[in-house]
Amino acid sequence: MDEQYFKDKKTAFQWYVDNGGCRKVSSFYSTVNSIGRKVSRLTISEMLRRENLKTKPTSQSDQDDLRRDAETRKAVAAADREEMKRDEERRELDREWIKRADADMQVCAWAALTRDAIAHRLKKSTPALIHAAGGNIDMAAAVQAVIDQAITDGCNDIANSGEVEVDIEAIDDFDEAV
Repeated sequence: MDEQYFKDKKTAFQWYVDNGGCRKVSSFYSTVNSIGRKVSRLTISEMLRRENLKTKPTSQSDQDDLRRDAETRKAVAAADREEMKRDEERRELDREWIKRADADMQVCAWAALTRDAIAHRLKKSTPALIHAAGGNIDMAAAVQAVIDQAITDGCNDIANSGEVEVDIEAIDDFDEAV
């Protein structure tokens, strides 16, 4: 059984009575809130402590109980804060995710921009390519047609090769890697 919770109100009531609680079942059930079926051990301990303060003089034993209860409350509060912090960190990580459709659109946009940038650079370099090969500059249109077809064929090879997995890293990560 979880040490911070009773499994249900019946178990909590039995513990309450065994430890000197004086409420009737109906009063106990109407007073105690539960999380699902679980009942907080701290809540029942606090209820019992308050009742004992009203009916018994404070002794060393009671002070020890109060100290233990305070320590328990402090530990439970610290655990709650840690859980809230962990939940906040998870939400922060989840905010960084983007939807698959948006990612697919970005990948398509980058692929199209890459194709267009390469085609533009090659078109501008056509005279230099012809000159480097020692050819006739009047053949620029034919060379450009061959380059365009090579780019188209390359893009089709990629498109028809099956699924392509692309990881896009943040620019900060890329700068550190380079």
